[in-house]
Amino acid sequence: MWLRALAFPFLLSLFMLPKLNFFYNQITLPLQLLASRLASAMLTATGFAVTRAGNLLTVYGHQISVEAACNGIRYLLPLWFLALTFTYLSKSPVWIRAAVAALAVPLAILANAVRVAVAAASPRLAVGGFHTLIGIAVFVLTLPVVVMLQGLFNSIERRRHA
Repeated sequence: MWLRALAFPFLLSLFMLPKLNFFYNQITLPLQLLASRLASAMLTATGFAVTRAGNLLTVYGHQISVEAACNGIRYLLPLWFLALTFTYLSKSPVWIRAAVAALAVPLAILANAVRVAVAAASPRLAVGGFHTLIGIAVFVLTLPVVVMLQGLFNSIERRRHA
């Protein structure tokens, strides 16, 4: 019984471990390229002229490089942690907890790509305080999405049992 009670806190404590360099290095480049690809597609869909070469985006003559720090890990781990904690505290059925936790991963990747696209759209937003502020704002906007996903799945669950 006590093992079951400690399972979730133990899972959350794994987020406190320092990142393993091997694991981190293996996912950094693919996430950088994915963020570049998604940001390029978003900008193209909104009417910007974009050329992408690897992790380098050229938008109307100015270039932005999606650096290793822009790979999305800084969005992924905190959002996943918050999604897991939120769903655990909500006492939802296990399938809802798993679905919200699983969807937090692509949500974080998409949010990071939005941040990269916004930074690429304006050179002023690509560096300094504006860059940091855009990153914080986009991350904060992902939190209501997690809550809405939880609500959507809860309403589906209620309809199933009605």
